[in-house]
Amino acid sequence: MRSTARLTTAVVFSLSLVSQAAAEPRGAYEKMFEPLRDMLAPCTEAAERCIADGKEQSVCRAEAEQCERALEERMKEELIKELEKEDPSARRTMAAMDAHQACVSKILDCFDRTKNISQCVKRAPTCRAKTRQGSAEACCPSACINVFQAQVEKGVGEIEAYGDIFIRNPSCFPGLPTSASP
Repeated sequence: MRSTARLTTAVVFSLSLVSQAAAEPRGAYEKMFEPLRDMLAPCTEAAERCIADGKEQSVCRAEAEQCERALEERMKEELIKELEKEDPSARRTMAAMDAHQACVSKILDCFDRTKNISQCVKRAPTCRAKTRQGSAEACCPSACINVFQAQVEKGVGEIEAYGDIFIRNPSCFPGLPTSASP
């Protein structure tokens, strides 16, 4: 689910750049990507050094991916710091949203394999009472699982109960804003 959203965003972004580049004079296309190239320069340089050192391509690819993940985390941290200037609870809210996304992804990954949402919710790992703040551990609050099971026992359809509890109204997830969804 998360990868689909990323892919869709990337495709839309790419298409918007291509249409702009077609309308721009020669060289504008390259100019549009300068900020991205500058931002990724340390990772590109590390990959080039890795190859120059004679390391295997898989090793160099892994190092470049690790560099990109570190860059992404640094950018996320900078964004959170900016958001905290306006809302001091932004870090907790984002951590809650990450945890919610991890839970939903875990259940949906299971559902893709089994086609049985009830079984996947029941088998979802439950979160420990105290998890490290900011961690997006792939677990679900037991309160959510219990509410889901109670709804199904009352006769609510499994998919409908899942959608209501985990997507439309995930109030059982601590720290989520009331209107949050993945």
